[in-house]
Amino acid sequence: MSLPPFLRLLTNGVGTQTYGTRGSMVFVDIEFAVDTRSSGRYSNVIEVVAGPHRVAIPIQFEVQPAAREVQPAAREQTRALIPQSPWAKLTTENGDDFLPWVAVAKAARRRADYFLVSQSTGVLRGADLSGYEVVLLAEEALTALPSAEMKSLQQFAARGGRVLIFANYFYRGTVAKANELMAPYGVVLLDSEPRSPTNLVTRAVQEVAGFLNLKVPAPDSHQYAMKSWAVAEHSLTKGVSRLRAFRPSPVQVTDPKLAQLIIQLPGYPGLGFAGIAHVGKGEMIAVGESLWWAWLTPARAQGSDNARLLQNLLAKPQGGR
Repeated sequence: MSLPPFLRLLTNGVGTQTYGTRGSMVFVDIEFAVDTRSSGRYSNVIEVVAGPHRVAIPIQFEVQPAAREVQPAAREQTRALIPQSPWAKLTTENGDDFLPWVAVAKAARRRADYFLVSQSTGVLRGADLSGYEVVLLAEEALTALPSAEMKSLQQFAARGGRVLIFANYFYRGTVAKANELMAPYGVVLLDSEPRSPTNLVTRAVQEVAGFLNLKVPAPDSHQYAMKSWAVAEHSLTKGVSRLRAFRPSPVQVTDPKLAQLIIQLPGYPGLGFAGIAHVGKGEMIAVGESLWWAWLTPARAQGSDNARLLQNLLAKPQGGR
């Protein structure tokens, strides 16, 4: 295996995995870190040789320069921590799926640090959270979150930070951990998967059409649309009027004195797609979607303001109510 000089090898290994009727397959795992100390555009290939097989994996990225007009200590306060990197082996086969997220991160002027998480490594890896304003938790960063790190995140929010929590029934185990983290502050997620009322109507029309021997395209009952009336007026929803979601789980406010819904879930009165809980000087925000980076792709976000909402969520927290 050969890595370009701007990458640092973390781990590598060979193993097998069974994929249903497709049988067992050999895989090669490579975990590496990107050196972001020097700004610029980087492009090269990772060369991997396994037995008779030789693979060249292209990699390209850009490191933005740090702002020169602020003090180094202040620059450290403009970062977001995303413990579970979307650039992982089980996310997607299409690298272009990450481009919408890259665009959002640039628009939000937010430098993000990413970790690779597993059940054995922990989630925060001893990171000093005082250097961040926003922490985004989703997928394995939730399911692997230990109690001690959960307390650290609650303290981070109480000091003025923002914790973004993306979870739903689709990604098993994320809702339970999300609720363990958020329930003391008056907001929880329901570990269920409602159907879009619009799609239910379309399905009824399809059944009638079938009776008349007419063909009507089947609706995708996993896609969920939210229009402007479902969006509450709030600094976090500025510029947001239409949203789409994939298999969302409802957000419920259990203590209106501490929390509120900022996006309603059509067809389910009193439940929402997103809610905010005030925690000391900061806040926790729950969104009923787990694969947050895929939520921005054209297949999931076409004709919506999904990207604008995430950009708002990544903005500098104002603190308090």
